[in-house]
Amino acid sequence: MANANLETEQTVILDIPLAGVGGATIVSSAGALISAGDTDWLQSPMGADAGSGTVSIGIIEVKLTASNAATTYDLALATNAITGTEIVAVLDGHNVTTAAGRMAQADHTGSLIKFAADAGVVANVLFRITFLYR
Repeated sequence: MANANLETEQTVILDIPLAGVGGATIVSSAGALISAGDTDWLQSPMGADAGSGTVSIGIIEVKLTASNAATTYDLALATNAITGTEIVAVLDGHNVTTAAGRMAQADHTGSLIKFAADAGVVANVLFRITFLYR
């Protein structure tokens, strides 16, 4: 797939792995992963007793190219600010440019975050999206 309705420039606000129950994730001041901690709690599918990799939290800012249009962020796209293989959950998406124009009809599937902005959104607004991924 590909991105839709997004400028190519994206800003990473936060991108770190989360800790497992057996220990904290440790990241150096330069952002390098030192220890991923215990990932036993990460199962796919749930109840399988098989860890499926560390889940990370990502926060990005993206700029929309058009007003009130369907928008897609593809985590698997190598040129994106944050990349991975699977969206676990979309936690938040909000317009940081103006109070008007929220993320509506948000959804995710596989590596895609999909949403439609409401009628208050215009081109060139920044959306901050917070999500969990692997």
